Amino acid sequence: MKVTKTYLRKQIKLIEKTQTICNDIISLKYTLPQKRDTLLKNILLKSKPLKRDIKLLQESSIKERKKEQAKLKRRFVALEKLCTKLHINMNDKNGEPLDIYKLKTRVNQKKSYLLKKDPSYGLKNLDKDYFPLINQVTLSKRLGLSNSVIQYLKDTGVLKWENVRGKVYFSNSSIKKFQNSFNIKDYITIAEAKKTLEHHGFYDEFYQKMSITKFGFSITVIQLIETDRTEYKLESVKFGSTVFITKESMSLCIENLKKLEEKNMIYLEQMEKILQKKKKIYSLSRKRKRLHSLRHPK
Repeated sequence: MKVTKTYLRKQIKLIEKTQTICNDIISLKYTLPQKRDTLLKNILLKSKPLKRDIKLLQESSIKERKKEQAKLKRRFVALEKLCTKLHINMNDKNGEPLDIYKLKTRVNQKKSYLLKKDPSYGLKNLDKDYFPLINQVTLSKRLGLSNSVIQYLKDTGVLKWENVRGKVYFSNSSIKKFQNSFNIKDYITIAEAKKTLEHHGFYDEFYQKMSITKFGFSITVIQLIETDRTEYKLESVKFGSTVFITKESMSLCIENLKKLEEKNMIYLEQMEKILQKKKKIYSLSRKRKRLHSLRHPK
């Protein structure tokens, strides 16, 4: 196809138009969602070159809106519970339901009023299960886990918690239940497991982007977690992105690798003896051949 000045001008105009439309859509993303949707519909009806791209943009916009609506719904349910608890009217003067933002303001105002009236407000409403009070810093030290792991346990509902005056407190019974299923003293981290394997000389060595294995199969912490070889498998527990390995499986793995190493050593020693014998036999046969040739020259 011949590229003319007219063709280039058309392409430049099309790009400029596309950029302008995209900027308009972005500016309307949160402020005026209805106007944004109308704009998208008009584009789909008129502009054929942009139809496919705009359609995809519209689909992603709908997905995003659904996610936002789901979030708002969850927040509204939580606010509804608080309003019931604090005896807050959820309607305006005309009896119309308040939106989520006005509700949140009303809840915060009631909380601040109650705190001024009674500084210990909030703690009194806590269940007995939350006493003595345990916050995230205390819990992190008690369990020997990082804040990211505590946050994961909190988000997944493993640990029950309550927010009082901007501070998070954890249920004592949920902590005990978790401690019965997991004790940090029985586990090691991936870094510690790697050091153990390296200390015994079993860990893969890497040279010029090549992996050098000792026994003909790869030995890294991840490989041993995923392996089907039960005698070397490392049992692990994962909390979000943090992985812990049981000390018991680590000890068993090292023990079995040592046994394998001993077998290999015995095999190598035997092979060495066989080779030495073969060398001796070969050297004796050569000597005999020489003596024979000297005694019986042709």
